[in-house]
Amino acid sequence: MTTRSENIQIDVSFQQDLTLVDLTDILPAATIMVVSVTGSTTTGIALPDETMNKVNEACDELLSLEEARIRVRKLTLTNLFYIPS
Repeated sequence: MTTRSENIQIDVSFQQDLTLVDLTDILPAATIMVVSVTGSTTTGIALPDETMNKVNEACDELLSLEEARIRVRKLTLTNLFYIPS
């Protein structure tokens, strides 16, 4: 079973053209532009396993935080109806 960060990594690693990878669900437009420009101007090297594991853990944490932010926002919007004015 692959983690979310591994799925994102797989999507990116199989593309020769990074602009073909849909990152809109996980990154704002300005960050996507930075990633695209950096990816197109860098030859890149494979990361050591320990470093790659840390990157994957950080990606998983970031995605978990985003999911929590969305849940808190939905809960807040749902309960606004019950707050007296």
